[in-house]
Amino acid sequence: MQMDVSKACGTCNKMIDVKNALDDNDQEHLLRFYDQLTPEHKKSLFDQLASIDFHEASNMYSEALEVMEQQETMSGKIIEPVPISEFGSALTCGEDKIQEYWNNGLKAIGEGKVAALVLSGGQGTRLGLDVPKGMISINLPSGKTIMQIHMERIIRLQELSGKATGKDDVSLPLYVLTSEATHDKLLEFLEENMYFDMRKEDVVLFKQGMNPCFNYEGKIILAEKHLVAMAPDGTGGLYKAMEKNGIFDDMKRRGVHYVYVFPVDNVMAKVADPIFVGYCLETKTDCAAKVIRKHKAKQNVGNVCKVDGNYSVVEYSEISDELACQTDDEGELKFHSASICIHMFSLDFMMEMASVKLRPHVAKKKVAFVDEEGVKRKPTSPNAIKVERFVFEAFRYSRGFVTWEVGYDEFSPIKNPNSGRYECPLTARTDLLSVHKTYVESFGGQGLDEAEVEVSPLLSYAGENLGERVRGMSFPPYSSTHVQSEEEYYRNQPDLSYQSFSQLFKIKPTMVIDG
Repeated sequence: MQMDVSKACGTCNKMIDVKNALDDNDQEHLLRFYDQLTPEHKKSLFDQLASIDFHEASNMYSEALEVMEQQETMSGKIIEPVPISEFGSALTCGEDKIQEYWNNGLKAIGEGKVAALVLSGGQGTRLGLDVPKGMISINLPSGKTIMQIHMERIIRLQELSGKATGKDDVSLPLYVLTSEATHDKLLEFLEENMYFDMRKEDVVLFKQGMNPCFNYEGKIILAEKHLVAMAPDGTGGLYKAMEKNGIFDDMKRRGVHYVYVFPVDNVMAKVADPIFVGYCLETKTDCAAKVIRKHKAKQNVGNVCKVDGNYSVVEYSEISDELACQTDDEGELKFHSASICIHMFSLDFMMEMASVKLRPHVAKKKVAFVDEEGVKRKPTSPNAIKVERFVFEAFRYSRGFVTWEVGYDEFSPIKNPNSGRYECPLTARTDLLSVHKTYVESFGGQGLDEAEVEVSPLLSYAGENLGERVRGMSFPPYSSTHVQSEEEYYRNQPDLSYQSFSQLFKIKPTMVIDG
């Protein structure tokens, strides 16, 4: 058999390039165990090393050192609240204005100008689960997962915007930013569930980038003899990932002008909220953030504000007590705008950000490593530097940044296990069902002081379309009810989803209200 010389030479050249890059950037230790590896592991290590830009990695570590010297304190920086001119509020702007925003937002969605993008790179590790967060069920009466709820909101919004624009076939595409840890699991999950009745071509998964992990001397860590320790590059890697994976081209092909970005772990998020879309259209912004009003000065949330004249998010631990507690003439907190990681961007702005090096954030973490003798070690204290960038670091480059205040009925993130009783699946479940109770009671539903009700997103996006289902209805004490759309009801018969829920919480079986 004759060897393909050109192919062999090409491989040799790549190996020489990798070796030179390692030598030039003082990372030659990554090949320390190369001669001990099997052919498969040699190829695996070579492919990984060839994918890393070591010059960029070296610059990243240098940036990390500078950031570590600065990020512990905000002293010396000028921190200011969001000016009233850039602040809008759903809580105070009036019903007529809200309706105007809603109508204009639906029109833009109906015209195909809006896309949704969900940040779904996180695993449920902190919750004790080895699955992506989007696949988690919070034990709703329906048994639906977080991702299903988000996608069903999109389906309902397509229906509403279709009616508003007189179009039968509205497309609101969903782009899913995944990670190495979540991509394959999420793809399989969506395939198995037939994309929860969204069109397959309207759901696009793409991976965020990865950065090497460094020790405190700037050496890249080997997790195994044949494997470099890598970590996701953070939500701020979104822009470059969109460019690399052809997402910008796909959006332009579809006619998308605006991108609605939200985190998968906020089950209350109003996906592609027409009111927020309408507000952004009126203000002609290229970059906007949804915020909530802080309950207390040192609340455990990021503060949307200006730092040295540039918009950013300052963590609660980085802002001084004196600043956090400042009040205005009416006794209200000056720094009241808390980030909920829901943003609206123009597509043009996101494309610009793909070529901008955003400010890095640095975390010291415990990372398993192979020592100089080739022995796998699990550290008991932080031994590594992980560098990531956050999506909000793009705010400073906006030419018309605005914020939009909403209520806590749009914010219930899942960050912790139920044992913590804070920002956990249990609190998310309670908050969501509380909002749905309000929806039903507004149409005359009764008896919900001792009963609970879940409203399907396929039936109602934000409390509309419930009159014929629940008006004047009395819910039995301790019952758990899932109010479904007509199509959903007939598709799900017989509905036995209540069983595991009932056994867990020892309540009466679910009532299913049909169309």
